[in-house]
Amino acid sequence: MTTCREPNDNGAPKIEREKLRNTSMKPLFRIFELSKNEQRVVLIVMFVLITVVFVGYERRLHSVHLRPPAPPEAKTTPSPAQTEEAQ
Repeated sequence: MTTCREPNDNGAPKIEREKLRNTSMKPLFRIFELSKNEQRVVLIVMFVLITVVFVGYERRLHSVHLRPPAPPEAKTTPSPAQTEEAQ
């Protein structure tokens, strides 16, 4: 048969000692205790943020980068050797 007490614990049950140990962290974790409406708001905000980031990424990935028009190439005058070959 099992009991909640351990030897040499001066009569304090194990469960009570764990409760005392966990009370120091309770105020910190209370921020996660949300009502149903608060949970819905958090989920909606998260989905909106994820959607905005995803759409921005896709736009940046598939955007057409317009190159500035290249300067017109200057025509080179043929050298005298080229003109003799052409004749």
